[in-house]
Amino acid sequence: MNRRKILVVGFFIVVFGFPVTWYLFLQAFGENKFDLPVIEKAYTECEEPANFAILRLDSLAARSKPNERQRVITKLMNIGEVKLIEGNSENCKWSYPMSFVDHDGMIRGIYNFNREEVDRLMAEVDIYVLNFRNGTSTREQ
Repeated sequence: MNRRKILVVGFFIVVFGFPVTWYLFLQAFGENKFDLPVIEKAYTECEEPANFAILRLDSLAARSKPNERQRVITKLMNIGEVKLIEGNSENCKWSYPMSFVDHDGMIRGIYNFNREEVDRLMAEVDIYVLNFRNGTSTREQ
């Protein structure tokens, strides 16, 4: 009976002790770092450099998916660091249906108008705003 108790205690230490130890180790020494890659410099004739990030939205592409456009607008209403600019890609010389431009005028994301891409855009805007507010964004990549 004594040997069985030692085996049960050892089993519980391994099953519960190792994950707790691993969690505490990662909390003490781990660092989560998310940032968006820089794709290219944004050149356009439709907006001027600003002190906020810009989501450029091609109005022709947006009309084909009104629900996705509304999701983007609703998301950006509560975020002061990101402004929405709608324009015609032919007049503005934009080559993407949606692009996310940071405070330094660098394109951080290129998106199409479908549900998966709008979901990705929303997640990346959250990451960018969190990094910007915390001052942890790496601007030169």
